[in-house]
Amino acid sequence: MTSEASKTFNGFREDQLELVRVPETFFTQLLPLINSLPQLRLLLYLFWYFEQQQGEVRHILYKNLKADPALLEMTGGEEGLQEALQGLIDLGAVLE
Repeated sequence: MTSEASKTFNGFREDQLELVRVPETFFTQLLPLINSLPQLRLLLYLFWYFEQQQGEVRHILYKNLKADPALLEMTGGEEGLQEALQGLIDLGAVLE
């Protein structure tokens, strides 16, 4: 099996159907402004991450973002992560 073939999606399993809420304004206002795949991946990651937290105020530290090897790979390394994060800050999608 090639490495590309091993990276295919096998579908959603019934025993792993945890849901992640995404605000409607993501689709109507924010998504049209996102112009890079790393930004989109990071923002979806943040929706997932914040869904795991409890309480009114949800947050993440940059050191936690860069400690996730899967996120680093998805965003093109630490430099790509920094650029994606800064782009989302510039859009007003996340707070610094």
